[in-house]
Formats: sequence, C-alpha cells, structure tokens
Amino acid sequence: MHKPLDEPPYALFLEALRHPDADVRGAAADGLNPMAAGSPVEGEAVEGLVGLLDHDEETVVRVAAARALAGLDCAEERNAGAVTDALQRHADSSVPALRAVSFRDALARNIPDAYDRLLHELASPDAHWGFVAACLFAAVDDGFRLPDDIRPRVLERLERLEASGWTDRCAEPDGCPDPDDLAEMLSRLREGLRADAN
Repeated sequence: MHKPLDEPPYALFLEALRHPDADVRGAAADGLNPMAAGSPVEGEAVEGLVGLLDHDEETVVRVAAARALAGLDCAEERNAGAVTDALQRHADSSVPALRAVSFRDALARNIPDAYDRLLHELASPDAHWGFVAACLFAAVDDGFRLPDDIRPRVLERLERLEASGWTDRCAEPDGCPDPDDLAEMLSRLREGLRADAN
C-alpha cells in the first residue's frame, strides 16, 4: 500500500477470491484494495468482490469484500456505479458490519438517506461501532460536518450509548476495537460535533 509493486500479482489475488479457504478469500479481498484501483483488472476485481459480498457463505468474507469495495477508488465510472449499487443492496442487511460499511459509502457519496440510517442505527443500545467510526473517519479525512438539524440528535444518541455501557458491551470479541478504542471513538466524535456547533 505504501510502496506499490511495479508488477502487482493481480492474477494471484483474483484467483484467491475463489479459494476454498475463507481466510484466503478474505485476505485476497483485503489485498485488492487499493491495488486494483485504476489498474487493468479494476473491473474484474469489482466483479469478484461484488460476487463475494452478495454470495459468499462466510460473513467475515462478505464483510472483507464490502470494506474492500468501499475503499476502492475506481477510475472507471461503471465500476464506481457497480460498487455503489452493491453496497446499497446491503443497507438493510441482517449483518450489522455490512450495514455499517454500506452507511460509510452512503455518507461518502452524499446519498440522501444516510442521516436517517445513522439516527436509526444509533438508537439501538447495541449499535455497531462501524457507524461511529464512519462518522469519525469522515470528519478527520474529509472535513465532513453533520447538518445542523441532525447534529444534536446524533450527539444525544452518542451520550446515551456512553451512559449505557456501550463501550464494554459492544467491543469486538477479538479485541479490535476494544472498550478503550470505542471510548476514544465516542469521545473524539462528540468533541468534534460540539466544536462544529460553535
């Protein structure tokens, strides 16, 4: 990612998307972002990742494919459209992590219902951390600001989550993010939203 290869092993990663081992498929999905963006295999990579997102039997692979798609800065408009369509199909997924990735993409693309989705998700006492992270990353990376009529409602929901013990209850079992990570996310996002209001 930091020092791209002169001749990336596109074929290896594309083939690995069909590997029988879920860990290999997930790693291949991770590896195609950002390697495939703007490359000769961009379309093939998008097609393969969309296939995993829509049809893989393993949730961890589907989430890896969604994250790769959301981070793929496509050079071709038709590929960008395919990515957006695929992620929007999973906006109401039963998998919270997929809904969170779909929301992150909707936020980045200014899709109209993104704020309603955010408010709905943060109303749950077990809101997925990906929704908090998406807002935080957007604010840090893109200078994103919530609309004035949405900001106080998001702040209220974040405060309610913190008071409910959300940081301990909704940390990932593998420890990433852990309760301290979630507490820092909440704190930073709340501080940013309060600063925006001034």
